[in-house]
Amino acid sequence: RAFKNLAPGKGTYEPALGYAERSPHAPLIAVGAIIAALSLYSLLSGALLIAILLFATKTFFRDTAKKLRTAPGLSLLIGFLYFLLTPVVVLIFFLTVIGIPLGLFFGAGYAFSIAFSKPLAAIVLAKWLEGTRGKPLHGFLLFLLCIGILIVLKLLAVIPFLGWLVLLLVVCACFGALAMTKLEKFKKIR
Repeated sequence: RAFKNLAPGKGTYEPALGYAERSPHAPLIAVGAIIAALSLYSLLSGALLIAILLFATKTFFRDTAKKLRTAPGLSLLIGFLYFLLTPVVVLIFFLTVIGIPLGLFFGAGYAFSIAFSKPLAAIVLAKWLEGTRGKPLHGFLLFLLCIGILIVLKLLAVIPFLGWLVLLLVVCACFGALAMTKLEKFKKIR
């Protein structure tokens, strides 16, 4: 009854207006677009973190780069121990009811450090390069150097095995230097 007032008509098919053939590479193009979008998002979030940290700190990363320059082996060892032992400590905290909040706190901090390890390493390496150069870099030029190093670190992550190994060594050394500098600053405050 709802269609009673419709006029009768005739439908025809026009082959020239037919459906477009779907490319056999369409799924690969879609995956490539998703990977490119996620890479851009990762680069922009790293750039934002770099900008915030460069703006918020004065001497911390310069001191960290000095520590990396003077004790690279110790920095590498401490960074490796950090990445190896922190999950074990978090799991031990989870074994007790009282330790669960601490485990959650340390686990979130560890996840944050894993997620932003490349931008943090990029800042430390940029300050290290700045120290070897002799002249301080300021503002936008230092930011661009950090972004360039971040891109190099992200490209290293794409190279199988050797790139991963170099990236792991660089990030561990930078995190070890960060930990030593943080402990040194903590001792000065106390």
